[in-house]
Amino acid sequence: MTDWNKLIFGVNTANQVTLTITLGPEKASADLLAISRDGSEQTKSYDEVTRSWVITLPAGDHVLTLTLTQAQWFEGALTSTAGASVNYVYYGPYNGVDETIAWAQTVAATSGDPKDPWPPPSGTPVTLATVSKDWFTDKLSTLRADQNTPRGATLGFD
Repeated sequence: MTDWNKLIFGVNTANQVTLTITLGPEKASADLLAISRDGSEQTKSYDEVTRSWVITLPAGDHVLTLTLTQAQWFEGALTSTAGASVNYVYYGPYNGVDETIAWAQTVAATSGDPKDPWPPPSGTPVTLATVSKDWFTDKLSTLRADQNTPRGATLGFD
């Protein structure tokens, strides 16, 4: 059976922050995985009552991903809400080339592409430190290249 990626994005934060990913399915779901630049990983179980995953991340760079089996798949967007402003990080097509883009916000939703928070709010993108940008580009591009999705998805740009 094929696994599908429902969510792939990065978070860059200067302080510990709690993220809540909401609007999940009305049934059991897979654990959310956070991969950190320091090499650590953590998983968070899905709460069917609140239809959310809640994860506390230390300061640093993190990639969050949610991989579902065909039986676990659900339609619809997900919303990430941070307890404080973080830099959400996206890797993918932008202006005709694949790029790593970051923006500061407390909320990001998967709209145009059901797994990636996009588009960023209007305004100036955040410039990440080179070490962070390089790590995000490596991790997010690898996850995107390895992804399986149940249907084509396109990003909507303004």
